[in-house]
Amino acid sequence: MNSLYDRRPISTLTVIIGIFLILIAYVGLVYASLPFSFTFIALAGVIALYLNYGTYGIKSAFSPLQKGAIKFILIGYIWNAVQSSLVAVVITYGFDFPVAANGAANIFVDNTPAQFIYNAIDIIFSLIGEECFVLIPSILAIYFLKKHRVNEKRSMIIVTIIGAFFFGLAHYSTYNGNLVQIFFVIGLARLPLNWVAFKANSLWASSITHILFDFTPFIAALLFSVLR
Repeated sequence: MNSLYDRRPISTLTVIIGIFLILIAYVGLVYASLPFSFTFIALAGVIALYLNYGTYGIKSAFSPLQKGAIKFILIGYIWNAVQSSLVAVVITYGFDFPVAANGAANIFVDNTPAQFIYNAIDIIFSLIGEECFVLIPSILAIYFLKKHRVNEKRSMIIVTIIGAFFFGLAHYSTYNGNLVQIFFVIGLARLPLNWVAFKANSLWASSITHILFDFTPFIAALLFSVLR
């Protein structure tokens, strides 16, 4: 993935088109009831990479996990879990502000086997799409920041902060406009996820971390419903 930071996109127009496609895919996912809409952002991300870098861009961004990637994934998972819990506690008990539960937490409860498989595929593609939503524009932005003499590390920090803002905002409808949760719980989750992607040098790494983290409450709710 990091080989793309110094690789010039095909044109400014393809950059604009790529980002526009990702935004349109997000709107389609959130506001349109279309079959397999959960695949839209991931597909738009792949198309954006192809438009700007050809097949090389897809192979680089989704490069196979390298040695040490599992360690980064585990660290990112634990970091996200601890951070989210601490922030939720501080918001709830320190500022007496309610934190909404994920409305999809019970998505696997009382499923038939076919429903379980469909819902699992839905969530996995949606979460990979969320990684594309943030990281593909970030890859493009890092190139332009470095071109303007911002060093790579600082560029990563800048795109992570901006990405956290938009990532949180993208969950506006999911958490009923709860801005505190959107920015301080969901938005801050980008810190470990981006860190994993940059350290492991692959969108797969942050996608796996994201999937593991989001599946934890889903599986917990399923087990609770079975055991009660």
